[in-house]
Amino acid sequence: MRAPLLFSGLGTIPSLLEAKVRKDIATSLGIIAFCLILVQQTAALPKARFEPLGPAFFPLMVLSAIVALSSLNIALVLWRTLKSEQPRTVEAAVRWSPTFDNILPWASLLAFITYILLLSYSGIPYLILTFVFVAVLSWAMASFRKGAIIPAVGVAAGLAILIQGVFVTLLKTALP
Repeated sequence: MRAPLLFSGLGTIPSLLEAKVRKDIATSLGIIAFCLILVQQTAALPKARFEPLGPAFFPLMVLSAIVALSSLNIALVLWRTLKSEQPRTVEAAVRWSPTFDNILPWASLLAFITYILLLSYSGIPYLILTFVFVAVLSWAMASFRKGAIIPAVGVAAGLAILIQGVFVTLLKTALP
């Protein structure tokens, strides 16, 4: 027998906490927790003497946006779940299987960590490393289809040109 929620019409606890909903909420909460750790680290940056915004301004803006979007995701998942009047069932396909869709997020995270390590400890120039990383990641997101190579390289080249134009030419900033 399923225990009802406190409010009528909201469904039952198992329908609210089905596997996909739990996974979405847990992922968003994990992202928020990670961002809060990064906010704490960003707060430890030294204050700028000549720059009014300081070095922590832009990382804090990006982290705030990520936390806001993750919070919005939690709210939307809960709203959709509570909105449905019929009890939702967990499909048999919820079990993890090593398909491309399940491996891509982890492979992307591993590629990003590798990119950061190469950026920090190798002598590869920033624009070249960024170009290769974005091209490979864009191609991977298109499931490595042959027709997606040219758009992936185009996106990577466009991003490299944009970074060079905005940060080096316009803002006179030295890239790592």
